[in-house]
Amino acid sequence: MLAEITSECGLSSTNLSFVHFSLLPPSPISPDPEKLPWHSLGNTVSSTALEDLRAEAEFETSLAAATRTNGAGLPLEEWRCFSEPHLAAWCAPLTSRLEQLQTSFELDAQRAARPPPAELLLQLQAARREKIANKTRERAREARGEVLTATRRRARLGFPAHVLARWTPAVRKAKLLARRCVGEVGYVGIVKRALGYGVRSLEEEDRVDEATRERLDRLTEEVRRVSQSRRDKEERIAEGSVLGPRKAGAA
Repeated sequence: MLAEITSECGLSSTNLSFVHFSLLPPSPISPDPEKLPWHSLGNTVSSTALEDLRAEAEFETSLAAATRTNGAGLPLEEWRCFSEPHLAAWCAPLTSRLEQLQTSFELDAQRAARPPPAELLLQLQAARREKIANKTRERAREARGEVLTATRRRARLGFPAHVLARWTPAVRKAKLLARRCVGEVGYVGIVKRALGYGVRSLEEEDRVDEATRERLDRLTEEVRRVSQSRRDKEERIAEGSVLGPRKAGAA
């Protein structure tokens, strides 16, 4: 009899399998999709569950109307589960959960639009300055020959296999050398300049200010003068050691 009723209503008997949804903790958001600008997993699951509940309620209402029309005399209160007074009780936890999610989204939007505190901005600026200074000290230590964690990490750097396959052995060697080495002078500097790295030119490396140049000139002159004095002294000592035996022989 139930199959005949469902066939007359245009419904499938498979829709009679009632899905019992787990009751979620209370929380009230409007289930209207137009009022839910953001979508999350919990939002989608709750909305789908509400749609399923309404579909089950509509099915039971249609089934009840069909039984009254055909005079089947089925006791409605014995099998009614989702429609009439039960629908509000089923939808209440899901609606509450949706409202809780909507409130959370609105609070997130308010926090995102809120300007950061001045103290936080000062901390960020100080942290950025310290990062630059720390990296500068790190590069200076590497230039002096120290092997740091960053040096070892850079020595292991490479390129993807499909990129290496397109390069010739010479290009591959130059690329890996430029990426793994810290130096900017000599052969490494030549390779990096050829590849377009931001390396100082030889003229920039040799360029010094006027005060430094004068100091270096004075030091160079002092070294030259001391070296010449030592050379003259050694020559006089050498001449004395040669003339001494000659005078002794003549006597």
